[in-house]
Amino acid sequence: MVYINTNSQEATNATTIKILNQLHKSVMMKDKDTTRKLLFWLNTWSTDYLRNENNFNYQELLSYKRGMVVKADFGFKVGSEQGGLHYALIIENENSKSNKTVTVIPLGSLPDNKTPEDIDQKYEVFLGYSLFKEDIQKSQSTLSKKTSLIRKLSDEGKNTDKVQKDIDKLSKKIKDYQKGTVAILSQICALSKIRIHTPKDSGDELYNFRLDNKYLDEIDNKLLELYTNKESIVKSLTSK
Repeated sequence: MVYINTNSQEATNATTIKILNQLHKSVMMKDKDTTRKLLFWLNTWSTDYLRNENNFNYQELLSYKRGMVVKADFGFKVGSEQGGLHYALIIENENSKSNKTVTVIPLGSLPDNKTPEDIDQKYEVFLGYSLFKEDIQKSQSTLSKKTSLIRKLSDEGKNTDKVQKDIDKLSKKIKDYQKGTVAILSQICALSKIRIHTPKDSGDELYNFRLDNKYLDEIDNKLLELYTNKESIVKSLTSK
């Protein structure tokens, strides 16, 4: 553990170097997958968040509402916490543009070898398969156009590497969209809006999506059971 000394510019610089050296040693001890995730997060955090957080214009973002879904960077997490790029459900009724955070529930994919009955019924809610139907259709339409384009380029003897990368990315997105989706209630959290990748305005992916009220109601009931004295609340409301 490095002693933190920021009493002068020289001390701050020396402390920073010691911590970075310590970080380098820790990174090199991790497996390949963990190392990649950690380096991706450190790169994003240092170039995007640290440099831009004071100048980030939150007013330019949408007013996020209950039932919307965002794709956000949860960063590098410890243990079983959800990290990296993940979809998340907005659960606030209406979040003001002036609010720099929004309360979300991370969403996960149902593993291919699992069924909806296999989830942790206490802490998770299954939201169905192919949840983002409109975005699936848009992605499939774009994929069809890209596939036609790559055939045309191939016939003309032109380079197709960039288009092939786009096709691979779209194919993965569609496959991920078609999986079962699970709301992970145990990891409800406040998310800084600077972490949101999409949607940021009305033309972005996921902007038109709203989760069905039956699922929102199920989530509400489970949240009451998990985090409140439900009986006390019901008694208070019925006594008025």
